[in-house]
Formats: sequence, C-alpha cells, structure tokens
Amino acid sequence: MNEGETLERLVQELVDAMGEAEVAMGEAMDIARAVSADDSTDTAGTTTEAGGATCERS
Repeated sequence: MNEGETLERLVQELVDAMGEAEVAMGEAMDIARAVSADDSTDTAGTTTEAGGATCERS
C-alpha cells in the first residue's frame, strides 16, 4: 500500500467516524430534549435540594 492509498483510507475512516459522531450527537440531543420536557412537566412548581442548597424549579 502506498502513501496515497494510506492517506485515502485514513481520510475515509475519519469521514465515517465523523458521520457516526453526528448521528450519536443527534440521538443524544433527542434524549436530552425528552428528559428536559419530562422534567419540566414533572417538577413544575416543586423544589429540589442539590448539594445542600434548595433550588426552585419553574
């Protein structure tokens, strides 16, 4: 395998990895939105203690 083929293979692997990372980030954002929406409906008007401090949720 020559340097050109090696470089081409590495670039293709990088492109593939970036595509996989984009998909994973999209899935993570979907999960974060769902958790946020669920959290805001479940805890509206309640208080939560975090680390000894009381946090108001709206």
